[in-house]
Amino acid sequence: MSGTRPAPALRGWARRGYAAAAETAELGPVTHGPVLVERALRVPTADGTTLHADHWAPGRRLDGRPEGLPAPVVLVRTPYGRDGNALLGHLFAERGCHVVVNACRGTSGSAGAFEPFRDEVGDGRDVLSWVAGQPWAGPMHTFGFSYVGVTQWALCDGAPGAVVSMLVGVSARSMGPAVFHTGGGTSLETMVTWAYTLAFNGRSTARQALAWARGRRRVARACDVASPGDAFRTALGHDVPYARDWLEHGPGDPWWAERSYGQDVTTVPPVTLVAGWYDLFLVEQVADYRALRDAGRPVRLVVGPWTHTQTPAAPAVAEALRRILPAVDGEPAGVRVAMTGSQHGQWQDLTDWPPPSRRSTAYLHPEGTVDPSPPQESARSFWYDPADPTPMAGGRGLNPFTAGPRSQRERESRPDVLVWTTPDLEADLVVAGDAVVHLALEASTPAPDVFVRLCEVDARGVSTTVTDGYRRLPAGYGAHGTVALALAPAAHRFRAGHRLRLQVSGGAHPLHLRSRGAGGDGARVRYTVALGPAASRIDLPVVDW
Repeated sequence: MSGTRPAPALRGWARRGYAAAAETAELGPVTHGPVLVERALRVPTADGTTLHADHWAPGRRLDGRPEGLPAPVVLVRTPYGRDGNALLGHLFAERGCHVVVNACRGTSGSAGAFEPFRDEVGDGRDVLSWVAGQPWAGPMHTFGFSYVGVTQWALCDGAPGAVVSMLVGVSARSMGPAVFHTGGGTSLETMVTWAYTLAFNGRSTARQALAWARGRRRVARACDVASPGDAFRTALGHDVPYARDWLEHGPGDPWWAERSYGQDVTTVPPVTLVAGWYDLFLVEQVADYRALRDAGRPVRLVVGPWTHTQTPAAPAVAEALRRILPAVDGEPAGVRVAMTGSQHGQWQDLTDWPPPSRRSTAYLHPEGTVDPSPPQESARSFWYDPADPTPMAGGRGLNPFTAGPRSQRERESRPDVLVWTTPDLEADLVVAGDAVVHLALEASTPAPDVFVRLCEVDARGVSTTVTDGYRRLPAGYGAHGTVALALAPAAHRFRAGHRLRLQVSGGAHPLHLRSRGAGGDGARVRYTVALGPAASRIDLPVVDW
């Protein structure tokens, strides 16, 4: 291979990450070395655009045996830069795989202009064709997180059957409803955060860190502008046309159907989905798992206690190697989840998701308690003010400075958040699956927002996020209606002596863009939650783990 040279030694975070990965003993032994690398290889596309790619290659077999057939190839198509992939290159190549890291057009040396979702089907097909023509190329596999998952789903449409297996981390087949218009609203913070991230692609790690040191406040200011259309200019100092498209095309708009890939499940190869309990893609990834499972497609689901930016590479590489080199760990179970709560990080292997459970129903009482026995008919009310929107206080977001399991002290002290709390638990309680909150709701606007969050309150009284759910209700609910709101999937052990707490509010800004108020004129909205034997309650999926 001309231009190939020994790969530089891992340094800093990559070296530490490699050491941590090696300690897991799940990756299988190192079989090849030293790792080789070719930089900035030129990949032609059908429209004449030249893309750049790096090639990480395994060295000689350490046991001295001759190489057999062409080795497996792991393809990573990314808009986030070719640099910074040394860890992945070493992890795969030292175990006998070739790794091709291809920069999406308009990024990291690739020609053209980058516009999210526009060119991934055609470019992906051309890159696959180029890789397949290399003398070292064997069976094709794909790997990656976030938008790199989008480029994998696009291959299902552009080159069905060309890929042997995929590992898709924290991503989904449908981006619009998954992250930009969750629950029928507008996820403004997600849009601004991603646009801000893309603006600094290709810069050094130090410059990106500096940009985010400034960006933390800029993104917060942008999400609070009076007109959401001005948010991107506020964050970046200039308009971002493709980001404005995300804002202007709402849920159900056909525009999003053209940017959703892998919808024909028969084109999806065996796939491993890696998700995070605190990641914005969680709900859609679990839906993807169920759709593929129901269609009889080979699919595995792995969920860990991570936010979007915390998802570690090593467990995902181990999962990918199970598909690429089956001798590493045989055939795994269909689902693997890590507990949160008092057994944080402890893994459970399951045959399916959700696991078998029994429903535990508890009713919301007027004094703010939760009890299995229903109360007499009554109600609790609060006012939502668009001028002072209820804050998100953590949850499943993209912004690394605001996402995750955060303390709820300030949020629960607000008058626009109703809370209901159980007595101290006499024994541990494990909730695994989708909790459902039923609310008999009346609001002084025809299409109210409703946000519900389940928390754990420890012995010190600190309330922390477990899971939540949001929906912008369709016209007609406001007068008086009952909504069944499914919370995001969870696998959480509530500790004995702790309490469960349920929050109900009219929003979680800016994760879900603030409601415009009654009639859309900025007026305050009055919410009333009816309580009684046939009214508001929570159904918990309880398991015996």
